[in-house]
Amino acid sequence: MQEKVSFSIKGKLYESLPLTAGRTIDFFKSKAYFAGGMYSNMYSDYTSTPEKVLDMVDCKAFMNVFCPKFIEDIKPNNLDDLGVSDYMEVVDVYRQTIKPYINDLKELLSSKESK
Repeated sequence: MQEKVSFSIKGKLYESLPLTAGRTIDFFKSKAYFAGGMYSNMYSDYTSTPEKVLDMVDCKAFMNVFCPKFIEDIKPNNLDDLGVSDYMEVVDVYRQTIKPYINDLKELLSSKESK
């Protein structure tokens, strides 16, 4: 699994911080925090919770933990304060480029044997 992921938003290239155990833990904790402690409920109620809402939470957690430079660059310095269309543009990049990276991480974490 690659240690970093690169992505481009509005013509600017970003690279995530390296994958570490601490950042991985912080990412999963942040997902629960940003979902108000209800992430597992949102996920299990998937039929009524749009997939993009879960991706919005995942995207926010990833950007805050792995891409602080991106957060510094956006105005205001908080994804919550972006307009919905701007946020969804970031989420679309997340879905296309970063989500496969996260899926690889989940697969690594769920493997029965450490490699």
